[in-house]
Amino acid sequence: MFRKAVTLLFLLSPAVSYAGLFDSTPELKCGNDNAVTAAKEWIYNEALGRLQQDYIKEPSTLFFDIPQTQYEQQLRAIPVQFSDVITQNPQA
Repeated sequence: MFRKAVTLLFLLSPAVSYAGLFDSTPELKCGNDNAVTAAKEWIYNEALGRLQQDYIKEPSTLFFDIPQTQYEQQLRAIPVQFSDVITQNPQA
């Protein structure tokens, strides 16, 4: 019984891991648009983290000295653009 369970586990695990590749839900697909959006969000989040750490909050205090929402709005207003983006499969 144990051998059958282990055998089934090994046989079915690749099928489960590849199931997301053929699903029709848009959040599982990764194309150029998703890569560009993820890169823009990463740049924004890194900039916001550095802004909070270096300029808004002093190391000796626990609370923000300057309203964070104003800085977030200004940070979002900075345009980030990519051109000629090519996504590649690293396994190919």
